[in-house]
Amino acid sequence: MLPWQDDNAIFFKLAHIQEPAGFLGKGVTGEGAYKYTAFFYYPIYLAVGYQPVYYFVLCFIMYGLSTFFVYKLASKVFNENSGMIAGFLYACGFIGSDSYIRLYNSVITSLSVILICVFLNYYWHYFKDRKIKWYVYSVFVFFLLAEFARARTHYFFAIPVLFEFIMLAFKKPLLKNLSFSILRVTPFLLIFYRYVIAADSRSKEAGNFIISLLQRDFYKLFGFLSSFSNLILPQWFLNIVSPASESQFPKNYFSNSIIFYLITIATILLVLYKLFVKYKKYRLYFAIFLVFTIIWKYISSVIFITPSLVVSSGQILVTFIGGELLFLAFLGVFLINRKHRALYFVIFSAVLINLLSYSAYNPTQIYEKINRYLSHSFLYITIFGSYLFYISQNKYRKLILIILVGWGLNNLIEGFFYQRNVITNRTNPVKIFYQDFQKLVKKIDKGDVIYFDVADDARGNFADAFSVA
Repeated sequence: MLPWQDDNAIFFKLAHIQEPAGFLGKGVTGEGAYKYTAFFYYPIYLAVGYQPVYYFVLCFIMYGLSTFFVYKLASKVFNENSGMIAGFLYACGFIGSDSYIRLYNSVITSLSVILICVFLNYYWHYFKDRKIKWYVYSVFVFFLLAEFARARTHYFFAIPVLFEFIMLAFKKPLLKNLSFSILRVTPFLLIFYRYVIAADSRSKEAGNFIISLLQRDFYKLFGFLSSFSNLILPQWFLNIVSPASESQFPKNYFSNSIIFYLITIATILLVLYKLFVKYKKYRLYFAIFLVFTIIWKYISSVIFITPSLVVSSGQILVTFIGGELLFLAFLGVFLINRKHRALYFVIFSAVLINLLSYSAYNPTQIYEKINRYLSHSFLYITIFGSYLFYISQNKYRKLILIILVGWGLNNLIEGFFYQRNVITNRTNPVKIFYQDFQKLVKKIDKGDVIYFDVADDARGNFADAFSVA
């Protein structure tokens, strides 16, 4: 790997540590939402200068540590086997992988995952034995998250709120428990407001997003549902369903995509039939899902074909599948044992809340699988997968294990091909460019101006070598 786009700003910052360098702020620690971005690399710069391999080694070590913490969290909250599944799924990566292979995001993202795992572990301990020390530890770790990883945790206040009001508040005596829950979330609110909202304006967009939905601008769910599909579905399937070359605003939308709808619906229904049709109460949910599918097909065809969006039939299909998967997850709350429902809801809600926090300030943006904004949703989906294995009945456990391992291995393979593509088409051309450039120009003095004549087929490589987004 080599520095790319915003990574170049880090090296400028390291060489001019007191200067602001874009969004990084002044000084070693920096300022604002991207505080500490250069901080962890500064000792490497002082030791070895501009040798990228050492910077990427630090990123690799941090990713390994974050994987270990994911494994330990699921092991302690569920059991050892579930922890191994969570660690395996997270280690397979690919989803949100730009968070880890860009220097600009990598260390902070891994650090945020580590701190989230520690926070959730402490809060779980508090939930189990009500010892005040675990709550105090949780507040302290929440502060560390807000201080060191605020660019990736502008959604995180919702996590303790969810935990409190789903797991703790509505128990007898109701008034007492509800009052204590409000008191316990107050420190999190104060820290979040002081360190996150004040530093990152994106946190304020959630209110505007909710208001727009209340005003029936439902097309703004397009980015959220499409990104949710991207989070779950294999990339090869997404490429078949929504090819990049597909034309915009197709007149024959229904006829072009009906075969994919039928394949998708048939596959989901077959899985449901295999798992649930033997039991009478599950037949009701089977019928509910079928009715929802028919209604959702009509609704998605109406609200997402609008002048406010420039979309293809394939993109609408991906959005349709996102709605299907979301409804299936909702039905899952009723399909599992009652004692597991609260934690099921909390974990899956965490997946959605992170995604919604980014959709709120850019509702029509589809975040591709490798996008750094999906990294925390990926964390929660790996924990959710391990939880499904933990709560599954013995006769379904092997099937769920096969699905999870298959999903993880698919991500691992797709991640390999993605990184190979980065090396071949981004890293190597840039490396060759700078090698040639150093041969041609031995020295650059301050104030020199250099002009490049860039061929049309080299503009991408030229941008890779220089651009800072």
